[in-house]
Amino acid sequence: MADDVVLSEDRGAIRLLTLNRPDRLNAWTGELATRYFTLLDEAAADPDVRAIVVTGAGKGFCAGADMDMLQGIGNRGGTGSAAPGKHY
Repeated sequence: MADDVVLSEDRGAIRLLTLNRPDRLNAWTGELATRYFTLLDEAAADPDVRAIVVTGAGKGFCAGADMDMLQGIGNRGGTGSAAPGKHY
C-alpha cells in the first residue's frame, strides 16, 4: 500500500514506520496522526516487536504540521487535534 500516509514493515524484531507524504516533506496531518498512532499501538501490542524505528520517505523526516491543514482549521474558526481521542 504505497499510497498509505504511514507505511509499516517488519525487519526481524524491528517494526519500521515510514511517514509517507514525501511531496509535502511528510508534514503532519490528522490522517497521518491517526494512522501513525494506530500502527504504533499495534507495534506496542506485538510481542515479536522489540524496537520501533520511525523514518520519513523522501528527503525530509517531517516538516511539522501541514500548513494547509492549519489554515483550514483557522478558516473554520475552530481548533484541531493531531490525533482525535489520543493524548500522548
